[in-house]
Amino acid sequence: DDGIKPDDFVERWDAEPALAECGVSFLLYGILDYLANSQLDALQMLDERVDTLEESVFTESPTSTAMQRQLMRMHRSLALMRRKVIPMEPVLNSVMRRDTPIYEPRMTPYYQDVLDHVLYAADQIEGMRDLIATIRDTQLNLQGNRMNMIMKQVTSWAAIVAVPTLITGIYGQNVPFPGVDQPWGAWLSTVAIVLASVGLYASFKKKDWL
Repeated sequence: DDGIKPDDFVERWDAEPALAECGVSFLLYGILDYLANSQLDALQMLDERVDTLEESVFTESPTSTAMQRQLMRMHRSLALMRRKVIPMEPVLNSVMRRDTPIYEPRMTPYYQDVLDHVLYAADQIEGMRDLIATIRDTQLNLQGNRMNMIMKQVTSWAAIVAVPTLITGIYGQNVPFPGVDQPWGAWLSTVAIVLASVGLYASFKKKDWL
């Protein structure tokens, strides 16, 4: 934001001479209305960015540091906006009180309109903060699921490798098992290794562990 531009108030002053007669009350309304509208415009841009992040949470890698940085920047931006929006509510409530020195009955509906914008902006901020927290939780859950899948795959392959190791280890002992000194014993152990490995692979694949 480039800040409040005096020309904006001059144009509004010239466009509404009847309200301009309210003096300070009208000037304060112009400032608060300008701030509220600027905040709504900024929230609209932030909302579009949050929607983009929400759509990409399932398309990008759950370990994407770029998305994590964007979520943190969005969270800081909303926290900064919240500190600017929330204090406006008591200010508007106070200027609409009859005992306020700048109170002007003709300006009350206009102040109320600004107050509605401020309350709407506050609700939008809280909603987006909750949505960002949900996106972050979803990303963490996806990371956890991915880690669990990797662990299942590693465990499955370890089990597949363990069976041939067990069989070859047994046949490597100096114990007269059937076929130890015969060629068919080597073929028997090889077939047992292949069948056991294929069986484990098929079982793990069926359970979607591989």
